[in-house]
Amino acid sequence: MLRPEFPDVNHKRVYCLFTQAKLAERRRKKVKRTASERVPLRLPHRVNEVWSMNFVIDSLARGRCLKYLTVADDFSHESVDIAVDFGISGEYVTRVPYRAALFRGYPQAVRTGNGPEFTGRAFMAWAHSQCILHILIEPRRSMQNAYIESFNGKFRDKFLNKHWFETLRHARSVTET
Repeated sequence: MLRPEFPDVNHKRVYCLFTQAKLAERRRKKVKRTASERVPLRLPHRVNEVWSMNFVIDSLARGRCLKYLTVADDFSHESVDIAVDFGISGEYVTRVPYRAALFRGYPQAVRTGNGPEFTGRAFMAWAHSQCILHILIEPRRSMQNAYIESFNGKFRDKFLNKHWFETLRHARSVTET
């Protein structure tokens, strides 16, 4: 804002004066963008009609956080794929259903939460390029993604609560079996 009036003053001098005057810094608000229209939960009628995706958080014995991306078919209630890693980005999220689609075929729709991995450009572009309808649940309404929530509860009870993982490789091998 000061540059037009004072073109010879650099940003470091402005910051110095700013802090000396004890002015409050204006924070930029994060832009919330609606990726697509929210659709209520409907019963699927065949396999690969709708896949649901969500995250499960766990940790290694040493305390390092593990993130599981679970993908389940809403009709058959079976696991399509489960990816385990320390961090899962939007690019990573697109690779998991792509890898599963090589064996099963692509779904007609994918139901997800509102996390940045699902509402980011990478996942949205992937869904659009594959002509897959992206169904977003309403914020803080996890029951609109009830199939994957039920699957994740069973997954936690059967695997995560019974195993104490030492390494990422150990977590991946147990998850694969």
